[in-house]
Amino acid sequence: PLKSTQLAGLNMDITDVTNVAPGAMPTVYFTLTNDDGSNVADIASLRTLTIRAAGPQGQTIDHTIDLSVDARDATMVGGEYMIAFTEPLPEDATGTWTFSADVRRSTTIDDGSEEGLEVTEGAFNPTYYAAVTDAEPAPRRTIVAMDKCNVCHDMLALHGGQRFNTQECVMCHRPNNSDEEVRPEDEMPPESIDFRWLIHRIHTGAELQTDFTVYGYRGSVNNYNHVGFPGQRQVCVTCHLEDTYTLPRPAGEADVDAAHAGYL
Repeated sequence: PLKSTQLAGLNMDITDVTNVAPGAMPTVYFTLTNDDGSNVADIASLRTLTIRAAGPQGQTIDHTIDLSVDARDATMVGGEYMIAFTEPLPEDATGTWTFSADVRRSTTIDDGSEEGLEVTEGAFNPTYYAAVTDAEPAPRRTIVAMDKCNVCHDMLALHGGQRFNTQECVMCHRPNNSDEEVRPEDEMPPESIDFRWLIHRIHTGAELQTDFTVYGYRGSVNNYNHVGFPGQRQVCVTCHLEDTYTLPRPAGEADVDAAHAGYL
């Protein structure tokens, strides 16, 4: 069957991030290529090309500010693109920060019809770890493998077909974040969107004893009480890498901040 998102034709990598310091505006260098290795020349025509920064990150990314820049205005320098953030890192920024990117474009594929079929394709989200106050960058832990996700999902692609990498997901789906800003007053208290909480609840789905509804972009209502898991959730290695799910919890791992937490 045809997919609404095709990964083969678009590839992105963040090669360097400079000027990374408290109060500074980072400059990001990146490559964006077609499947034949040629540079994507007309980046201004892309549907989206957003570079994101989040931190500090350790066992969990736990911050209260999101920074991003529209990179469709990037400049080509020596065979790669360069773009500077227009907002600075916080004056009190510490540790290591993660930089990632979302990119999408519309393209037409041959579906046998005269006009072809227009689809959206995106690149796997690159991640780059930059030391703000650390002596060396400290990459965030990896606890799931994308190839394990895609055994069931085929090609995991969310938020309009532009988010493929769970290491980027956690930049927003963090312990101190919830759906409070978009959740109706009569549906309070807010629901946590921490990635650990969210994914375990979604995959429990139809076995949940309470309602699990998360409000999202533009007030979308997302209920997961119907979801079935095609396996045994007790077999943690179905999704997790070895030795990433056992007690004791890693030092520095933040707690879920939600009124609903603790109720399955």
